[in-house]
Amino acid sequence: MTLPYTTISDDNLVVKAGADSDALMRNEDYSVLYDEDMGVCIIELLETGSAYDAKTLHISCAELDPGQVTAADIAEGLSQVDACMTTVGTIPD
Repeated sequence: MTLPYTTISDDNLVVKAGADSDALMRNEDYSVLYDEDMGVCIIELLETGSAYDAKTLHISCAELDPGQVTAADIAEGLSQVDACMTTVGTIPD
């Protein structure tokens, strides 16, 4: 299933196989991918997950409002990436 590229993959993202079912577990039942070329967020059901054969999904999530991002936000984000790389030698994704 594809969602808008502005979908935020965080704790607010809830994926269910039915409206009244329990929430699925990220990285156990589904994974979240972003395709920049297509401009979408992809929810992929995992073959080993409990809902692999689900015909429909019920999803609630938060979305980014790009108009609210400031130059200071971007500078702070780059600073945090640099701090992570310097501290632990890993570039976060």
